[in-house]
Amino acid sequence: TNHIPDGYPNAGLDHGDILVVKNASRNVIEGNIFSRGGHNTLDIIGSYNVIRGNSFDGKWTGTDSPGARAGGELSASEKFNVPGPRGFNLFEFNIVKNANASGDQSTNYGMKVQGLNQIVRANYFFDNQAEAIGGATRAGFIERTQHNRIYNNTVYRSGSLFIYRDYGYDFPFNDNVWKNNLVAGLQQDRQVVINFTTLANINGDTSDEIEDTTIAGNIFETGPGGAAAVLAVKVGDTFISDTFQAMGNRYPRNVYDNGTA
Repeated sequence: TNHIPDGYPNAGLDHGDILVVKNASRNVIEGNIFSRGGHNTLDIIGSYNVIRGNSFDGKWTGTDSPGARAGGELSASEKFNVPGPRGFNLFEFNIVKNANASGDQSTNYGMKVQGLNQIVRANYFFDNQAEAIGGATRAGFIERTQHNRIYNNTVYRSGSLFIYRDYGYDFPFNDNVWKNNLVAGLQQDRQVVINFTTLANINGDTSDEIEDTTIAGNIFETGPGGAAAVLAVKVGDTFISDTFQAMGNRYPRNVYDNGTA
């Protein structure tokens, strides 16, 4: 447990990660209970680490206490000049729940997946105020989010499955896969939101606007009030939002075999 109380200097910056692993490889973090972090409950910036069978709980008792921003963060950060391959962290069989409002954010992801070659499989995400998983690219920190695999996860009562933001930078976000996830009880209509400023735009080739991204074999419960499950993609200044069936017709190589319940 870790907490920076209200009124403490810089409390609004969400200081207070419980466990941080930086520039470290081949560690196993297994069978722990992490709760009430000030920013992240777990922050992994390294390679070939295994995070398995843990519980991440961001809930605080009392109405005046901030929650954790994210249950776990997997990052292959460019900030540290580390030789060799980055990423290849495995996050499996974990429970991520109750990512709540924090000092500088009204809603927060269950976890972040960014950088290179992360594997997130067979986890349970529930009661997170925003998306189960988020990712981003940022100058000087994470300048690539590629080759990540997110599959066989269960998401319940969270904002949506995934959101990606590029914060206006033209950094690559491609060859990422979301496959065979079960997503139910969501709190908003847009099940997957991907905000691209992609290499397709940089290279002037818009024939494949979502590049090598794959969204396949997932099952989505319809949104609040029976609204259809929706995939939203922002490519440059163009925002496209439609049902998975329609997006599958538009991008048959990228979006296929998704079902709704």
